[in-house]
Amino acid sequence: GTLIYGTSPRRYDKVVEETSYVKSHRIILTGLTPNTKYYFTVESEDMGENTSKTKEHTFTTLAVDNPGLVARRLKESMKILLKHLDLDRPGLEKVKAASDDPAKAAKELLAYYRARKSVKHFVNRADRKKSRGKYAGNRNLEVADAALKHIFINTLGYPPHFLGKDIDWFKSPVRDIQWQCQLHRTPFWSDMSEAYWHTGDEKYAREWSAQLLDWVRKNGSPHDPRHAGAWSPKHGWAWHRLNTGIRGHSWMGLYRHFLDSPSFTPEVLVVFLNSCHDHASYLVKHFTPENHGLMEAEGAAFIAIMFPEFKDAKKWRDEAVRHLNAEIKKQVRRDGHQVE
Repeated sequence: GTLIYGTSPRRYDKVVEETSYVKSHRIILTGLTPNTKYYFTVESEDMGENTSKTKEHTFTTLAVDNPGLVARRLKESMKILLKHLDLDRPGLEKVKAASDDPAKAAKELLAYYRARKSVKHFVNRADRKKSRGKYAGNRNLEVADAALKHIFINTLGYPPHFLGKDIDWFKSPVRDIQWQCQLHRTPFWSDMSEAYWHTGDEKYAREWSAQLLDWVRKNGSPHDPRHAGAWSPKHGWAWHRLNTGIRGHSWMGLYRHFLDSPSFTPEVLVVFLNSCHDHASYLVKHFTPENHGLMEAEGAAFIAIMFPEFKDAKKWRDEAVRHLNAEIKKQVRRDGHQVE
């Protein structure tokens, strides 16, 4: 028998085989992540080479308070991030000095970004306290509060939909690809960020941090062969280029809103930055023609400008600006109207 399993529905990346010809098999799995839902199917073949396959089933591992596991994850993620950063850049001296201690380096990096004043953004962190009670509208609060409960309110006119206690990022309750696209553009996170500044309630930052870690863990990297088809109807729409570009833009606002929250831990920062690197490096390889490409270039440019500490930031910015400059002549008519 063959057990095929993974942490996302219909997307299995691990295989365990037990080749004995018996009526029942016993397979012991190791290396599973605590408090995680797994999806699996079982394939079997008899001596006559007749095969069968079960439908998808699930199991959830027990929650374990394991500081060692958290530390190991942070260490592995930080090692990846350090390779992407220009540690000789002024201001990163403490991060570089701690590079042999990834956990300490992550703390120093978070302190650096909280103190950094050189990069400007339309979300001014100095406005946070004076925004209390006058920053979000009723609709923003409605969407944010629903998102706390894993209920997705879309902009397409479909009813709100519960994505599960363990969020299923590949679920689509309607036969409309735009529903999945809207989900992976994560617009409800912007509502959560505005609700956070409006109310000061840490529950919004805490849940956003948890959802970000969950999204990245389940949707992986566009450079990972296991996610190479992530833009197809079969595998979901997480890394469709337009969705990726829209996130590249909107996530910079999320970063500014949540950076000073105690829930924005070194682990959240490291996972966030590694995903931003994935976004930008993926986008600049190829921009989609016409208006989709504009939003893709915008996303890459926003990441490059917000995080010049990345070694490739200038390359990303230059490529994005080159594309925008070339396309403005093609897509904007003399009367100022866009061709579409």
